[in-house]
Amino acid sequence: MKRSLVFFFVLFGVISLALNTFNLQTGGNGVISTGFNSGYGSPSDLYGIVNSAFSTNFMEITRSASPLVNERHLYVQLFEDSDDNMAGALQYYMDIGPGSSLRSLSYTISGNLGALTTYGADLKVNMHVATATTYDFALKGGISGKAFKLLDYVAAFESTIWSSGLNKNIVDLLVGVRFVPDPFVIGLELGTRNGMEIRYFGLSTQYTYNKMFSVRGGVSMNIDLENNMDFIIGGGIDVMIGNMLITGGIGTNLNRKIPSIAFEKTWNVAIMGKW
Repeated sequence: MKRSLVFFFVLFGVISLALNTFNLQTGGNGVISTGFNSGYGSPSDLYGIVNSAFSTNFMEITRSASPLVNERHLYVQLFEDSDDNMAGALQYYMDIGPGSSLRSLSYTISGNLGALTTYGADLKVNMHVATATTYDFALKGGISGKAFKLLDYVAAFESTIWSSGLNKNIVDLLVGVRFVPDPFVIGLELGTRNGMEIRYFGLSTQYTYNKMFSVRGGVSMNIDLENNMDFIIGGGIDVMIGNMLITGGIGTNLNRKIPSIAFEKTWNVAIMGKW
């Protein structure tokens, strides 16, 4: 079934939110977002998961405004393992609360192109409920591989390909490398956000102990077209209890000069069950 959908999803994939749950746990970076978290980096890094899983994730972001505005977001995800040489993930997202206006549904596929290279594509349909309801589709794709024994490379793009509203088409890019001296992962990346209106450079790292406990963090320097500069920092923790994974994270924007990413603080909690 997944093999028959490859061509469709390569043509009609989608864009992720510019700053989302796991992304903010690593300072706005995505290059170390692999496995079950690959939706926040490159979809090519989904391949390799050895369990199917179901997860729910709640996030709150406090925006810089007067008075302060609290946005709440909910993610529900279902993962299919890589046993048949292709992994898949289905995600439903909604913002919740009085100003709730966005719903989205996405599907990711990821497979291998050889012993050292993986690919991925993701399809998302967004529905914006406001004065008039609008829809958009976007394409997200990527490729990951091993350059040397302890060095991986990642390249990905995101592009809105159609919108029923007045939103312009946007394209964003991510390129980076991962150093993987087990039990550490260290990522360096360059990318853009919001249709190349923001350029960023980031550093992120993660330490895992015996596959039972992980801690991560990161920082990114973001510059917009008017040369405003923001530094986003964040951190997170994973604890594995049996077949259940519990995740928590926090983040903040130190400068808050760029309006689209000007948030005071964010926190999230997630629970995942694997089988």
